[in-house]
Amino acid sequence: MTSHPDDCPICGNASPVFHLACRDTTVSQRTFDLVRCTACDFVWTQNPPSPDEIGRYYQSEDYIAHTDTREGWVNRLFHVGRNWMLGRKRRLIRKFHPGDGRKLLDIGCGTGYFLAHMRDKGWQVAGVEPGDGARAFARSVFGLDILPSEALDHFPSGQFDVITLWHALEHIHDLNGAAARCRNLLREDGLLVIALPNRNSWDANHYGSPWAAWDVPRHLWHFSPETFRIWAKKNGLSLFATKRMMLDAFYISMLSERTRSRLLAPALGLISGLISNGVALWNKDRCSSLIYLLRKKP
Repeated sequence: MTSHPDDCPICGNASPVFHLACRDTTVSQRTFDLVRCTACDFVWTQNPPSPDEIGRYYQSEDYIAHTDTREGWVNRLFHVGRNWMLGRKRRLIRKFHPGDGRKLLDIGCGTGYFLAHMRDKGWQVAGVEPGDGARAFARSVFGLDILPSEALDHFPSGQFDVITLWHALEHIHDLNGAAARCRNLLREDGLLVIALPNRNSWDANHYGSPWAAWDVPRHLWHFSPETFRIWAKKNGLSLFATKRMMLDAFYISMLSERTRSRLLAPALGLISGLISNGVALWNKDRCSSLIYLLRKKP
């Protein structure tokens, strides 16, 4: 049976309700509606650009994952945080995948910083990325041969020990197809790592529509911890651990504050980030972004 575009991609419910109207402040200045499933509470961007059209919504110097810009204090802070996070990501992977297998696939790898870090630490790496400019940057700066997204359909089954999606799943139009591809490419004892913004976070509730991590229309899917658990179970994935991404609260809060006042954004974003992380220490499910660690169900 073919699903309707308005059907919930997680539970199939055909009666979504309006959730929020959000503006694309990065490229188009257009407003996009978010809708929420009345059955499972999942939220998604309604009527987003098609896969053929979405590329132009990434064409901005402000989209740091593809341009690597260091202009402005927010982007400079992003680079400092990313450099610190590279080591943390590697240690997290080694903790939950301590075996000898070191073949890693990074889906949505952007400009290649994480892949280059893992390669330099002895891993055999592969990456896919739809953005032409990001792939070119990774090739020229790191010597990485990043492949377009279509390459996912051509890798042999069971090839990778670890597959990572660092803030990438929310960009993929075929949400359940992405899970099927990961299951197919992952070895039986392999590790799947997915990092996502958390729509149930303190900062999401605090900022509402201007929350930067809605990032419409580039972000198609807006998970809470509970809806992610439902999605993982539906797709034959076993979620065994969840980790906080504490730095995201500061970055997202500062970006969110910029829509109100660029002058006060650093101070107000810092305060909001501190509050958000304080809440997250008490309740992990309220953290700004979360890392989900999964394996294939037998």
